[in-house]
Amino acid sequence: MRSFYIITALTALFFTSPALSQQCNGHAELCSRPYHQIAFPGTHNSYSAVNGSVAANQNYGVATQLKDGIRSLMLDGHKLGNNIQLCHTSCVLENAGTAVDTLTTIANFMKANPNEV
Repeated sequence: MRSFYIITALTALFFTSPALSQQCNGHAELCSRPYHQIAFPGTHNSYSAVNGSVAANQNYGVATQLKDGIRSLMLDGHKLGNNIQLCHTSCVLENAGTAVDTLTTIANFMKANPNEV
């Protein structure tokens, strides 16, 4: 089983609109900066806040991390059957569910917060 990493910040874009508040990630001065000139806080094994597991790396789920300002998420995917599951090393040790569920959480955040990365 091979794992891969999905880092959302690498594929994210700034979305701004005159109708929306001119703040990007909470700061107007970031709106005019190129993507490569901004540092983004991130989390390792971002999905890893499952049911108080001893292997968990995070205290809060992805939705709370995004709300709190995390903008780079590391997700380990493992192919199990026809699904990509988010697991740490082994899906027996910790299984945070499907990648689709977590990516949907990220997409919902982006739709609700179009000036965020």
